[in-house]
Amino acid sequence: MWHFPNCIGAIDEKHINIECPINSGSTFFNYKGSHSVVLLALVDADYKFIAVDVGSYGRNSDGGIFSKSTIGKRLSSNTFNVPKPIPITENIYHILSRARRVVENAFGILAARWRCFRKNLEVQPEFVDKIVLSSCCLHNMLCGDNAFEPEDTSTQNTESALTNLDFLRRNCTRDAFNIREKFKEYFISEVGRVPWQLDRVRKGRNT
Repeated sequence: MWHFPNCIGAIDEKHINIECPINSGSTFFNYKGSHSVVLLALVDADYKFIAVDVGSYGRNSDGGIFSKSTIGKRLSSNTFNVPKPIPITENIYHILSRARRVVENAFGILAARWRCFRKNLEVQPEFVDKIVLSSCCLHNMLCGDNAFEPEDTSTQNTESALTNLDFLRRNCTRDAFNIREKFKEYFISEVGRVPWQLDRVRKGRNT
């Protein structure tokens, strides 16, 4: 739907702000300066939650949360029922930011439907987990409602998405880096690129 080959979903984290739990110290204290429980979510092209993991401490790193989550463990052990990849030969194209934004939009829709997520939840963490999981289930049931459908931004944010991505290399594995390189080559090839993308990149550099 979002013209990104072999992409089965977009994953991200949302900090669910809470009041500091009793005798918790800095366990839930996050980098934003508040206390939170983390919702890790994998979202499909229709803004539905494919899988969620909630309950990690706000102070934990993104990588640590992912590796300890059920989602991360099942992906690592190849027990997540991921379909086999197909060769990238179709005349389809797009950029990662366009496909990735569905998870950010899903979080936005979740908070718009249940305004309690716009402020601190005044319950203990075990109840926060139940509230978040229930909200995610209800969100999926209501996804037929287009009241919160985000607008199409097919040509927005292209400058940042199409510029040099070497900074993303950080601590990635060689396999991950090779996969990124293959997609990069595809999206700048005659088959995979769109007519306007080079103009957008050059415009961003000139400004």
